[in-house]
Amino acid sequence: MKLDLKDRKILYQLDRNARQSYSSIGKKVGLHRSNVIHRIEKLKKEGIIFNFLTYVDISKLGYNVNRFYFILQYQTPDIKNNIIKDLIENKYSLFVTKNEGQIDLSVYFAIKNVYEFYKEWSSFYSKYRNYFSKIFYSQWCFEYEYPYSFLLYDTPENRSDVENIRTFGGGPIIKIDDLDLKILRILTIDSRIPTSEIAQKLHSTANTISKRIRDLQNTGVIKGFYVDLHFTKLDYKMIRVDISLRDYKKMNRINEYIIKNQFVRCRYISIGDAADLEYEIFFKNINELNIMMEDLIRKFPDTIRNYRYHRGLERLKNKFVPDY
Repeated sequence: MKLDLKDRKILYQLDRNARQSYSSIGKKVGLHRSNVIHRIEKLKKEGIIFNFLTYVDISKLGYNVNRFYFILQYQTPDIKNNIIKDLIENKYSLFVTKNEGQIDLSVYFAIKNVYEFYKEWSSFYSKYRNYFSKIFYSQWCFEYEYPYSFLLYDTPENRSDVENIRTFGGGPIIKIDDLDLKILRILTIDSRIPTSEIAQKLHSTANTISKRIRDLQNTGVIKGFYVDLHFTKLDYKMIRVDISLRDYKKMNRINEYIIKNQFVRCRYISIGDAADLEYEIFFKNINELNIMMEDLIRKFPDTIRNYRYHRGLERLKNKFVPDY
């Protein structure tokens, strides 16, 4: 679908802060409040806007995030469905994604006690180990999320807002109480829900809820409010690109070059079976990925060892705050 520049600017603003008022968005994009509402409702009706969600940095709550990439073998459709079902029902799992490309399934687990987690992992692994050709395990450490810069431009160019990033991971652990946790769980489902409605659901007051949300933001537990978009309707695919380097010393220079690309959404830093550079990037097709990598290899000769990629076909579980 083709969107005009006003629509794209609205989506950009919703991604930067989905909880801001329609009037605030209108001032930034040059539209009256009523026009902003009309356009957002139209984007929702057309399926471009899925929902309004909240980023929660669970490392601030004392969780370690462990990532597993699965490459399957010998599986029948029934066996694959059983593997997925068990992963979804696992209380430790946050995100379960079915992929295409060089990885079949990716799963993120939130863990506080690795010994308790091992009991469930051991049971799962012994049940399905013969159906795994390869498992890549790593621990997520940091994440840098960049804006949807390409929405602001009509032609490809270097991003001008590289400093507008959200960072996740690190810092002190924040203690929260049951009310904070309930607020987080509501906001991760709908970040635009009015404060008064949250207060009513939780038998509290709007002032109390507002203060709690501000505190959660100030401590870094809440990293932001964003819009969940259906980019395939805009002819884009989010592809995970993992790059391994021959010359590790050039990593920072290569990263600085890559993040100027306005289509880069995230950079991840992990330890374990992880690549040196990990990104999520929007492409229209695989050929664009190949062109980017060819350009990178020419720009930094004898530096790139190899790369792999995969794309999420379906997010089967999407939970930002663990249930346990």
